[in-house]
Amino acid sequence: MFHGVLNLGLALSTVLAFALAFSVNFTTSRQWVFKVSAQEGSAQHQVARYLVLVGINLGLTLVIVVGLSAVGVPYLLAKVVATGINAVGNFFAYRHWVFAAPQLKRRP
Repeated sequence: MFHGVLNLGLALSTVLAFALAFSVNFTTSRQWVFKVSAQEGSAQHQVARYLVLVGINLGLTLVIVVGLSAVGVPYLLAKVVATGINAVGNFFAYRHWVFAAPQLKRRP
């Protein structure tokens, strides 16, 4: 939309699309999917963890897409595989790490 409809430059369009996707995904996950546990945690810590996960996803996507493409898998199919793996992994990472409810400290 940014590039094709609004005629913004490709680089700027890519950055804006990524920022929009990041914001929507984080916000909807925090406010809707993991609402109960996420509200107990610090939004700053959750954003930091989410950014780490984004970096891991990028690295994993590169390895999967480049690796599968190198053995003859079409790059679009490789991207679908990477997206599926990341989606499943992200759900568990969100639930148990990014938006996990803080652990209560036990008294000795």
